[in-house]
Amino acid sequence: MANGYFQYMNYFPEPAVLQNRLGHLLDTLMTLDLNLVGKITRLHDAAAQAAGGASLTVPAAAALLGRLRSGDHVVFVTGCAVRPGLVPWLGEPDGPCGVAALARALYLATGAISTVVISTPLAPQAQAALRSAGATVVDQAMLDAVAAQPRVTFCATVQPFSPDTDHGPAMTALIDRLRPAAVLSVEHLGRASDGQAYFSTGVPFPGDVLRSDPLFGRAAEQGALLLSCLDNANEAGTAALHDPAHDHFPPIARAFDHVLPGTTANWAAYALTAALAALAGRPDATVDGRFDMDGVTATLAAGAIDPFGGFADRHAGTDTIEGHYHGLVVDLMARAAHGFIDARRFTDSRFTDSRGADT
Repeated sequence: MANGYFQYMNYFPEPAVLQNRLGHLLDTLMTLDLNLVGKITRLHDAAAQAAGGASLTVPAAAALLGRLRSGDHVVFVTGCAVRPGLVPWLGEPDGPCGVAALARALYLATGAISTVVISTPLAPQAQAALRSAGATVVDQAMLDAVAAQPRVTFCATVQPFSPDTDHGPAMTALIDRLRPAAVLSVEHLGRASDGQAYFSTGVPFPGDVLRSDPLFGRAAEQGALLLSCLDNANEAGTAALHDPAHDHFPPIARAFDHVLPGTTANWAAYALTAALAALAGRPDATVDGRFDMDGVTATLAAGAIDPFGGFADRHAGTDTIEGHYHGLVVDLMARAAHGFIDARRFTDSRFTDSRGADT
């Protein structure tokens, strides 16, 4: 155990030191470049530079925990049609599974309740991911009722919007009604400065895109915290990550408060989940490799595929990385959070004993 190791070394690091170590470790795990592409290192370095060199995960988790209280609303936006122009309902596990993990962690850590905004054809995949995480998926009226009650039920709702349609008034009305403390994008295409959505290769996206910018704009006007978990610079909130030498499309129009690039967007979301669990002292809020596999299995059964291989095969994995390796990475994130919680208990008690001895 971590506290036993610290006791053996007679070493009692300050809480800020532990947080810094945890943040950089989780950043490292979410950006493991197993395919040796180099892209994720560039994106992470750009995000870290924009953040002043600090870790990305722990400050984002601290910001969420500082904003959210029991019954507060969180809005997630996710979902990407991976065969646009063919059919609109072929999505991917990357995104919905990360949303499910974060919704669960925020419920356990703060009592916040979640609304997931997604393109209508992809809504069954978000619902499947949430159910695999233990959520009861309800309609918005039921969610409002849950928000008014003591924290006893992990519920979430999925709010579908048709793609390629201007839903500005409806999205503005949704934000005005919920007044979310935070809005999180997980694997969701952003609008570039020319108003177009793009593949990461620079090819314009032909259709089946959820036009979500009015939602983010209204949330920003109301002072909501905006976060993005992503794996490419064509996703929502990534204006500060644009590099014209590598990104063959105009910069995304909007910059979010926190951006977390990961080898997959799910990895970024899982790392943020681990940071939330660690800072809140809730080891039960972490997720593991089985959680990821359950979520992937559920979303594949609801119509998702791996966009690169084209298979609906849980063992083939996500974004060309086999399912087994996803599990290992997620398990390490959870272990880092548990180690932090254990170390904080030990070092906090030591500091408390020292202060008591001095008084």
